[in-house]
Amino acid sequence: MNISTPTQPIRTPGDILANIPGILGFFPSESVILISIQPSPHGFSMGPVARLNLNDVPAALQEVMDAFHCGNPESIFGFVLSQRQEEDLWDILHSLYRFQDRSGVGIDACWLAEELSTDTAYDLIFGHASEDGEGPLQNWMEGTIPAISTSHSMRECVNNGMLPELSRNDLVQRFKDHNPYFGKEEISAMERCCREIARQLRAGRGYQTSDPVQVVKRLIADVRFVLSEVESLEETLENEELLCAAAMWMSTTWTRDLVITELVSAPREAGDLLLAVARTFQGSIRYNALALYAASQVSHEFGIYAGPALSVLVEEAPHHNLGRLIAQGYRSGMGRRLVTSLCHGCELAREAAGLGADAPQSSFGG
Repeated sequence: MNISTPTQPIRTPGDILANIPGILGFFPSESVILISIQPSPHGFSMGPVARLNLNDVPAALQEVMDAFHCGNPESIFGFVLSQRQEEDLWDILHSLYRFQDRSGVGIDACWLAEELSTDTAYDLIFGHASEDGEGPLQNWMEGTIPAISTSHSMRECVNNGMLPELSRNDLVQRFKDHNPYFGKEEISAMERCCREIARQLRAGRGYQTSDPVQVVKRLIADVRFVLSEVESLEETLENEELLCAAAMWMSTTWTRDLVITELVSAPREAGDLLLAVARTFQGSIRYNALALYAASQVSHEFGIYAGPALSVLVEEAPHHNLGRLIAQGYRSGMGRRLVTSLCHGCELAREAAGLGADAPQSSFGG
């Protein structure tokens, strides 16, 4: 299951469909797309968007609805994307039509289309429209998908230097590819060194001082310096010094929690750095890096990679507490509120480490 959280204005089902690749970051196929429609100052807009494999219906519907209820859904729309014959989809369509969650809320309308491509036809399968075309959805019963290349979400993708992948597998591969510049033995040695340095810092020793408060202050200053040195993902993958510095932060809960504010305040630099760390190391270092990568992308206006990063994290480490917390907040459409909470937690961690409320704040813009 993939859930993203856009806020796009609603005009027609075709406009919604045209925006889905840019929202999810890939072109879904043989999928069910569920969209929470929410009131906005300009009418109605798209809230959280969830994608399900056809085979996951109806089992995963309740989980999606639980996430949607954390917002303020006015309606729930569904889109079935499949090239199967309609009679072969009957059980899935019937499940969507009959579904009601624990609070009695169901899917208000559902459309069927063969694929997400320009000029592809879509038809209303069920919804609030009578047989003679009367009703609130009478102008939404059928149509074709407009130019995907000119949709709002696609323009945002282009403006940020990326295009949606052709499939979900292509998208998540971004988070599964390993660093090609270092061998296993090198990485193991780097990891041992990072963990040892993190333990020394936790004991109040490091940065040429034995004053625990000074250790924390210099750690935070070091984070800012390291982020200022990040140029690109590819260059960071080759840079052992940058990788080891960030891996040390991700080695323990204590160091990780002390650096959150700096990371989410510099989403571009932190994104490249944390993704490089996640692709280099394994275990808790990788999982902490993926979690804070997602948090940093949520704090970015264009956070298209947060969802797939969290999906990979939850698949690999379902019991990782921070990852699970961030995933729940993101899927509920409360990503920015969650980032605020994470920064507050960072402040508390710093206070517990001896830094007062007047400790210097990040110099990066959010």
